[in-house]
Amino acid sequence: MYEKNGKRVVAGIATRRISGKRERKILLVRKKNTWGIPETEVRPSIGDQENLRNYLSEEVFGRRVGINQLYKIFRYSNGSGREVETYFVTAYGGRAEERNHVRWFDRCEINPKGEYSISNETSKIIKHLIEEGHF
Repeated sequence: MYEKNGKRVVAGIATRRISGKRERKILLVRKKNTWGIPETEVRPSIGDQENLRNYLSEEVFGRRVGINQLYKIFRYSNGSGREVETYFVTAYGGRAEERNHVRWFDRCEINPKGEYSISNETSKIIKHLIEEGHF
């Protein structure tokens, strides 16, 4: 789990294949001025995966979401000691619609000199996804 201001946080990775192509897109959400993988604080009374499922269903996808499997736990050495527990997720009943704070990105849009500001944590996770053939 990811500690954010003393709160536990989990994150969901949603990718989709571009029809007829080998490339994939990844769903990111905008928080303030940066884009990142959807994450939410964990309420201890509910549990990690259920918190993530509820957040993604209600706030991001607008439909039922399945938590497929744990991807990885990332640790950051920037002095915060933060960890992010990431899961692969699936939205049922069609793909997520893009809204003001939700957008599908392809790989060419995610780069340091691109027009979109991607959070450092998300950049690290995406790098691993690319290296391992998930994105």
